[in-house]
Amino acid sequence: MTIQEFFNSQPPERKEVLKTIHKIITETNPKAKPKIGDMMGKNMIIYEINGAFTYALSSVKTHMRMHNMIIYGVPAIHKKYSKLLN
Repeated sequence: MTIQEFFNSQPPERKEVLKTIHKIITETNPKAKPKIGDMMGKNMIIYEINGAFTYALSSVKTHMRMHNMIIYGVPAIHKKYSKLLN
C-alpha cells in the first residue's frame, strides 16, 4: 500500500484531516520520512527520522490517532513534559 492508497481508503470525512496532518508533519519536519507500516495490527503512516520511529497516523473503525514519539528523542522536551506523563 502506498501513502496515497492509504488516504484513498479513508472515509471522506477523515481523508482531508489525515492529509492535512501529513502535510504539516512533512513540511515542518522534512527529515521525517513517511512509509506505510503495520503497527498494532493496523496499516498506518509511520514517519521515521534516521531510521527511528517518530510519528504515526492511524485511522481505525471508531477514531483517528496521531502517535508522537519525538518527546523521547529530545532530552529537553522529555524533561519538560515527563512529569505530566506520570
